[in-house]
This record gives sequence, C-alpha cells and structure tokens, in this order.
Amino acid sequence: HKAVLMHYITGKYVLDFHKGDVFWCTADPGWVTGTSYGILAPLVNGITNIVDEEEFDALRWYSILEEQQVNVWYTAPTAIRRLMRMDLQPLREYDLKNLRLICSVGEPLHAEAVLWGEKTLGLKILDNWWQTETGGIMIANYPAMQVKPGSMGKPLPGVEAAIAEVTDEGITILTESGKQGQLVLKKGWPSMFATYLHDEDRYKKCFRGEWYITGDLARKDADGYFWFVGRADD
Repeated sequence: HKAVLMHYITGKYVLDFHKGDVFWCTADPGWVTGTSYGILAPLVNGITNIVDEEEFDALRWYSILEEQQVNVWYTAPTAIRRLMRMDLQPLREYDLKNLRLICSVGEPLHAEAVLWGEKTLGLKILDNWWQTETGGIMIANYPAMQVKPGSMGKPLPGVEAAIAEVTDEGITILTESGKQGQLVLKKGWPSMFATYLHDEDRYKKCFRGEWYITGDLARKDADGYFWFVGRADD
C-alpha cells in the first residue's frame, strides 16, 4: 500500500499527470517500471493508459503518439538512442502537438539525448532515478525546474539524498560539492523495500544506521543536482 502511495505521488508530481491525460510507459510490465509506472501510477491517478505488446518499431511508436494523442511519454534511454540513430523528422511527419512531457528512466540519460529531444521532438527529455528497492522515483528532473542535461535531477520533496564515503565500519556524508561517492538515501520514504526474500543478511548490508546504500556512485553539484557516475561494484 505504501508503494502505491509513492506511485500516486510521483505520477502526480514527476510525470505531471492531469485529469484527461493520455499516458504511455513503454516498459514491459515484467520489469518494475512497467508495473509501477506502466500500470499502478496511471491507474491510481485515474488517467488513460496506453499498453502496446509489440516490440520496438520507430514508425509504430511515432504513430501511437500521434493516433492516441499521448500527453506524457515515459521511456528508456535504450529506446531513445535507437530513435536518435534513425534518419527521421517526427515533427514533420507526425502530429505530436498533444505531447507535453517526455521522461526517461533506466541507465543514465546522456546530455546529447536530452538535447536531441528538444531539437527533434520539441521537448527536453527529463531523466529520473530510482531502484526496485526504493519502490518509486526518488530523484528527478521536474517540468517546472531548470534542466541540466545529463543530470538525474534533484530529490523529491521529503526524500533526503546525499553523497557518502561508505566502509565496513560506518558512513561519512561528503558535503563538498562535486565530490564523488556512494549515493545514499535517508530512511523514511513510504515505499522503501522491507527485505530481500530469504536473504536478511543481504538486506542488513544495505544500511548504515539511518542511511540506505544504493550501490550507485554519484556526485552532487553546488546547485543540488545529482549526477550518476557508475555502479559501486563495477
């Protein structure tokens, strides 16, 4: 129930759902994004939701955006890169006037892709960050904020994120801007995972006191934007 609360709130404030919207999340329902944001978030926000069972096809995708008059489109960097490689001018060939927001999640969305969206689709593509373990979006670029291409954005209201040096003995929060370290989140958001099934020891290793260790390396700039660096176990 707390996860669904998070899906509702992030649908409202990150994906900017409004009454009457048509939403399309391209993630497969077998992936956590496809469940959380391809089914639950639009359902509890009461908006029309597009589900397409076919594999990626650029012309089909642009046709869906046009024919279904999609307002909010949530997709993945892999798909965006495939669209970038194609010699298509969608705004010339398709009527995408209803599209007002494009978001991306998965691996980090590079700055080139954000700017490609602005040039080719008329909208910057807004990246966000979360994990299966967090239950919902934690850090995001919002439609109302200045976008720094390549950044994952800022934490949601009520979510406390930080950069830390993590050892077996403990954790040190790094306050110097631009310093690279582990991305950590302070306990307390509604949808935080309760355990790894049948693996309580692994679950305990994810925490140092009040902080959840995400396993991702990142940095935070002077304006409070977070930037993905890599996986801590790479």
